[in-house]
Amino acid sequence: MSSASAKPAPSLIPALKRVPAGNWVLLAGLATLVVPTVIEIAKTSWNTEQGSHGPIVLAIAIWLFVRSWPAMRAAARPGNLAIGIPALLGALVLFIAGQIVGSTMFQSLATYLTGLSALYLLVGWQAMRRAWFALLYFIFVLPPPGSFVAVLTQPLRLHLASAAVSILHAAGLPVAREGLLIYVGPYALEVQAACAGISSLISLTAVGLFYAYALYRDN
Repeated sequence: MSSASAKPAPSLIPALKRVPAGNWVLLAGLATLVVPTVIEIAKTSWNTEQGSHGPIVLAIAIWLFVRSWPAMRAAARPGNLAIGIPALLGALVLFIAGQIVGSTMFQSLATYLTGLSALYLLVGWQAMRRAWFALLYFIFVLPPPGSFVAVLTQPLRLHLASAAVSILHAAGLPVAREGLLIYVGPYALEVQAACAGISSLISLTAVGLFYAYALYRDN
């Protein structure tokens, strides 16, 4: 009895050849923005207490996107050029502005918007809706703007500074306070934004949303 011959596995090369050349150009251009931006975020944010959660959040976001890709591919339709091209150009202008002023926050935000615009041109809005949570989850990778964090945490930091001065004064130490600065003898201490727990707030929110989505995404 002759055994049935196994069917050859479909080759990836013909599938790649069917991808339009314009899509490859778009993906290559996006990679030139994403790679240096991630490196810059790693240098300026991930090595600090405020952004130490970044690598874990990025890994989760990529995992969510990969899991959503089959559903996106099934609903993929090229996006409207009249919408996608202006959005892409606007994001690139923002990226250039971020490079000029040396702002990692503007650069990372522009890269994120460029990725959304490129994805819209490739697969369309209906396909992006299939991966809405993964796409929004990438926002947690972006470093928060320093001025926003300072304003958001200032009331709590003022309370912390006042409480610290009261405790030190009760302990008999020569202490005084001026805003967020605490003077203890010849030393001056500043209550930073990290003291308000902003890094824990962002990381716990990201993990909590992922946990809720993993368990209750059908609701």
